[in-house]
Amino acid sequence: MRNVYIVKHTIATVLGDSLQATWQRLLAGQSAFDGDGAAAVLLADGETARKYKLDRLAKISGWGISNDANHITGPSVDGAGLVRAIEAALGMAGVQPDEIQAYCAHGTGTVFNDSMELKAIEAVFGERRFPVFSIKGAIGHTLGAAGGIDAAICAHALACRLVPPTVGLENPEPKAASRVSNQAQAFEGRNILTSNSGFGGVNAALLIESD
Repeated sequence: MRNVYIVKHTIATVLGDSLQATWQRLLAGQSAFDGDGAAAVLLADGETARKYKLDRLAKISGWGISNDANHITGPSVDGAGLVRAIEAALGMAGVQPDEIQAYCAHGTGTVFNDSMELKAIEAVFGERRFPVFSIKGAIGHTLGAAGGIDAAICAHALACRLVPPTVGLENPEPKAASRVSNQAQAFEGRNILTSNSGFGGVNAALLIESD
C-alpha cells in the first residue's frame, strides 16, 4: 500500500446550545448534544507531498470498514462490527493490538454506544490500559462530520504530544474508569486509532501515525 499522509487540516465547529443547557441535558441522563462542524483534511502520497513541499503532519497507515446491518440507527450491541473494522485497519497497517498507544472513540455518551465500544475495545485489546478519549463532550455530535473532525484532531494530538480530555466525564463505566480521563494527558506515543459507528450499522476505523 502506498503511504497516505495528512498534509493539512482545518476544523470548524459551532455549538448551538449554551454549555449550561448542555450540562442540564447530560445530568438528566440524555445523550451527547448535537453540534455543527466540518473538517477539511488534505491527503497526499509521499511523492506528491515532496513535489509540492507539503508538510506531512501524520500518516494514515491503515483503515477498515464494516456494516453489521443491526438497526437503522445503531450498531450491534456486542461490538462485533466495530471489532471487524478495527482488525481490518490493524491488519492493513501490519500493527499488533498491543502496539496501539491511544484510541479516539466515537464516544457519544449514550449507554448503548459506550457499552458497545467498551466491549469492542476489550475484545481487541483485552485488559490492557492505554488512553481512550472522545471529543464529543467538547463539540457535540456532528454526525456526518464526526469522523473527519476526529481524524484531524488525532493528527494534531500526535503533533502536540497531548491526548485531549473527555469533557464532561464524571461517572465513567467501570470498564472505562482507568482508560478515560476528563483531563488532557501528555502523550509520547506515535499512533492513535480512531473509530466511528453510524446509522445503518456502519463502522469505520483509521490508524493514524506520526510521520
